[in-house]
Amino acid sequence: MKRIPRQTVKSAWEQAREYGIDMSLLVANLRKTPAERLQQHSRALETVLLLREGMKKYHG
Repeated sequence: MKRIPRQTVKSAWEQAREYGIDMSLLVANLRKTPAERLQQHSRALETVLLLREGMKKYHG
């Protein structure tokens, strides 16, 4: 029986590099501790909630 070679699957890193995506931000985020990521998430969530509240006031 003849074996058919499998197509190679590229990793997400390889695909990103191919498309010229800068991975430095992702790498920097992966180096953060879980507490640092949670703190960053909390600040982002607070910003979104404030923006949503402002939009409610503006649009009635």
